[in-house]
Amino acid sequence: MTDTDTYKNAIARIYNTNNVVIGAGFLISNQYLLTCAHVVTAALGLPTETVSKPSKLIQFDFPFINREEKLNAEVDFWLPYQSYQSDPQKIGDIAGLKLHNKVIPDKVQPICLKTSHNLSNHAFSIFGFPNQRTDGVWAYGTLKDTLPNGWGQMEGTGQQGYRVQGGFSGAPIWDNEEKAVVGMAVAEDTNEQRRVAFFLPSQALFSAWPELSSLQLTVVNAEVRDFNILTDSQKQKFIEQIQSYYDNLPSLRNIFTINTEIFGVNFLARIPGDDFNTKTINLTQELMRRQLMNKFVEICRQEYPNFVKNI
Repeated sequence: MTDTDTYKNAIARIYNTNNVVIGAGFLISNQYLLTCAHVVTAALGLPTETVSKPSKLIQFDFPFINREEKLNAEVDFWLPYQSYQSDPQKIGDIAGLKLHNKVIPDKVQPICLKTSHNLSNHAFSIFGFPNQRTDGVWAYGTLKDTLPNGWGQMEGTGQQGYRVQGGFSGAPIWDNEEKAVVGMAVAEDTNEQRRVAFFLPSQALFSAWPELSSLQLTVVNAEVRDFNILTDSQKQKFIEQIQSYYDNLPSLRNIFTINTEIFGVNFLARIPGDDFNTKTINLTQELMRRQLMNKFVEICRQEYPNFVKNI
């Protein structure tokens, strides 16, 4: 999973055409940045609700690594901004930027997004670039439940320190409990006394940009990919692979019997299911929930080197 150094080093600072910092983004693969569509339109001096994908290059740098070297990216994926009032049910405001020169500085590694269906009351930290603070500042708070349009709500704790505001848009959100990035900042409540802002959770980003899953599979170690970010169709293929290589329950049980130091005692026995198919479906979900999926894959490949290599 992403560590805090990787998190900081992957944060991008995005500039407008007058060389003024206007927002954030973050590296999600060796070739792509993720940010908000409205950050892109602000950078290029376009109307906020521009529908057509912009064609001009975006300029950015990685402030924790090299403040002097600016890089360029072009818009590859475009889901334009749409005000919450105009369509409160629609997820939008996402831009995938492809690095123009495909060269990233040393020490910059992509961020692996983690999905979770329960982030409520998790403490978070975020680094952004509000007005007059172009070097960047930290803000802290607590994540809350999601809204009907798929946004997550987050709130600052106490009255001290910076709140999440303009200039934080496009920044990755570090969840202190999950020890991972769980979403991207997208909007603020302009009433400063409320100290409330909003974010797009990782699952909303994956849903809105289908290619994001395949991009993220290149982020982790090539020997063991991050199978916690599989799409529904990939999960189905994964289940089929388990049933193909381990054609009955006893053969599958051996993995957990000889690896109790990893999975604990009676791991498989505690998985519900009256038949092998149901058991493997529930097993997949539990491995992902407990962040043990990559370890399971690594063990399986010791005996079957091509296990789920095609996913």
